[in-house]
Amino acid sequence: MKPASTITLIVIICFALLGGAIWLNAKPGSTDLQVELANLRNDFEELENRTANLESVLANRSLPSFLQPPPKHRGKIDPNIPDKSWTAERLMTAYMQAETWPERLPLLRDPEAARPVMEAHYERYVRPASYKIHPIIGDLSKNGALLVQVTVENNIANYIVIQTSEGPRIDWLASKRKWAMDDEKIKAQKEQELIAKWNLEGATIVTKLLKKEQVGEYTYLHVQVKNSSQAYLSYLGISATLYDRDGGYVGKETSNESDISPGETVVIQVLCRNTSTYNVAKVDLKLDGVTVKDRADHTFQAEKWFQLIQE
Repeated sequence: MKPASTITLIVIICFALLGGAIWLNAKPGSTDLQVELANLRNDFEELENRTANLESVLANRSLPSFLQPPPKHRGKIDPNIPDKSWTAERLMTAYMQAETWPERLPLLRDPEAARPVMEAHYERYVRPASYKIHPIIGDLSKNGALLVQVTVENNIANYIVIQTSEGPRIDWLASKRKWAMDDEKIKAQKEQELIAKWNLEGATIVTKLLKKEQVGEYTYLHVQVKNSSQAYLSYLGISATLYDRDGGYVGKETSNESDISPGETVVIQVLCRNTSTYNVAKVDLKLDGVTVKDRADHTFQAEKWFQLIQE
């Protein structure tokens, strides 16, 4: 209803109520009643003329900005169920702008199948603080499916958008499988890069027993370890096998070190407990395992790639 029409309706209702009140409070057929009704008709005709003038003024003027109705989306795409008019970009924008993960379900192909997987995946869903939809290449109506890449806080995610009879949808389950496959490919590539670094220049770890220090019932072994590879070590385990003066085996002790940079030399202290019957006389050192990482903290076990040299 237009604003002016609303005003006219309100005026009519008010005068109807006022006329009814006059009728109830006046005696039928009296001169006073006739006079009041005549005055009421005159006032009503005058008000009708003013209302018509007001309608003419409002028709030629726009409302102030604070009275303007709000825009439908306020710059944000409303994530309703997409129809055939939606583009892949609009679909992805609605997906990324969803406040909660259930709001994303209507945008998916087979949402009921995706629901339990998505619920587990988004156990702690947080709406992305920033994202960028990469330029979409291809025609969805012709190709039937497109791969859309989105950068979410410096990480690239892949989504498969398909064309259905009801409009575009995100094949989230297929996207998730591809995402996992891409992650595996990236991990394998990183591991190959680390192995290459590890094998560079022989990739050796040099260990050296600096000294044995006996204090009471304990013997402290000071072992020097040099990382001569060009890989970062997040873990290095070392064991010391102990023998007495006659060459008999008396025990084994282990220790470890972490975060050893390429070319760095560290000293690991191995604590051995003596008994009343023997003291440590001979020590054999051995690496128990090595974990390698790169600057991005991708890690993998590298037991097969190290060489141990004792000095």
